[in-house]
Amino acid sequence: MSESSEISQSCSSVVRLKSAKDITHCAFCGGILRDENIEGRIRKLCGSCGCVNYQNPIPSIAAIITDNSGGLLLVKRSVEPGVGLWCLPGGFMELGETPEETVVREVLEETGLHVKPGAIFDACSRIGGYHGDVVIIAYPAEVLDGELNPGDDASDVEYFPIDQLPEIAFLSHARFIDKYFS
Repeated sequence: MSESSEISQSCSSVVRLKSAKDITHCAFCGGILRDENIEGRIRKLCGSCGCVNYQNPIPSIAAIITDNSGGLLLVKRSVEPGVGLWCLPGGFMELGETPEETVVREVLEETGLHVKPGAIFDACSRIGGYHGDVVIIAYPAEVLDGELNPGDDASDVEYFPIDQLPEIAFLSHARFIDKYFS
């Protein structure tokens, strides 16, 4: 088996870690982790190098984009969680990326539109979800140019009248939408 096919095979079976309890070895040195009371919490401490394995939520964004008639832009999910359901364009931040840069990148990837994000509208957390703990930051965004074209993990993209929205995949997105239009 070639090196590239070994890498491809190993990447196709990603294991999702739901909590720090699932982690047993240090990411820095490979040493065995043990539970210790650190800063008032039970955390994983490496017995070899002394590194504390902090577990933090994953930052993500959701973009609220409307057209001139007040329709809301939604994308239809082509992957889990929520495959086949609709949600706001958005996704996870990459390393070295600001939340605003994430808005621009994710909206372009999922919709084909170039946008300018506004100020943070709202934020919330999802604890213990499909990807573990996630912080979701909602931004309104203004379309600068581009043509609607679904991409990345979106199978469709469409503006919906606010009184004719389809089922929304994520409770956090539904709450952002309700708050934005109330």
